[in-house]
Amino acid sequence: AQASCPTASLSPVGSTIPPDGRWGPITPAALLSLKDIKGFAPSPDGTRVFAVEQQADAAANAYRTRWFVLPTGCHGNPVVLDETGGAPMTMMYGHPNGDVPVEAPKWSSDGRLVAYRKMIGDRLELWVARPTQGDAVRVDHGESDVTAFMWTSSGALLYETALDHGAFRAAFEAERRVGFLYDERFNTSAGEFYPLTPECMIARSHPACGKRVWAVTFTGDAPQTPTTPTATQLASWTARDGPESLQKQGGRLITKADRGFVWIDRKSTRLNSSHRT
Repeated sequence: AQASCPTASLSPVGSTIPPDGRWGPITPAALLSLKDIKGFAPSPDGTRVFAVEQQADAAANAYRTRWFVLPTGCHGNPVVLDETGGAPMTMMYGHPNGDVPVEAPKWSSDGRLVAYRKMIGDRLELWVARPTQGDAVRVDHGESDVTAFMWTSSGALLYETALDHGAFRAAFEAERRVGFLYDERFNTSAGEFYPLTPECMIARSHPACGKRVWAVTFTGDAPQTPTTPTATQLASWTARDGPESLQKQGGRLITKADRGFVWIDRKSTRLNSSHRT
């Protein structure tokens, strides 16, 4: 690709490829400094790719994340749109479990805007960037984590919130004044002195875990205040992953999951085997 586009810089943003093409020894520090693409999405017209780049920072004991747009042709160089915050990490009871999943950004149908999630502190926020302008703005509000999002065909951005960090801190302080009940919220193996942050996929009854769906519309490229979705928008949100009801087809029990279909086949009278595609 670089040979066919000699005037364009198609290397990763901030690449340090040696001018003479000779590399030094492979050391732990060198391996740690490698840059990973943690998710990418081509624009609807195929002329650009929006990608998420992550690199470890050993000195800070953290990761640096950058969101940039790369042209697919020979015109233009990569443009960094955002480099604050971090890529979404898999959380378990308020703590990262070390997994940084690949999460692709999502373009609006007209290609003017691209949406993505990122970590700011301990909160998952939703941001939108204008690839032609090189800027990014937050579109969600409050202190709740954004757990999922999608564009509608009309250009509205829908998203779901779950854990409200402000409500959790308020409940934490109220309980601390009278004393904590030492229950399943504590990690006994690690000797935790305070309740863990609730995992809302499990602890749905926690007062800080109320799920809500919001809609953001745009005046030009400027996001408006999030509102309750209309009936049509809510129908689009409900249908985004298909029906979740269990169906029997040809002897199989089939259900739609977030990333594909899950089914159970009877392989013998003694064993049921689960498969996923």
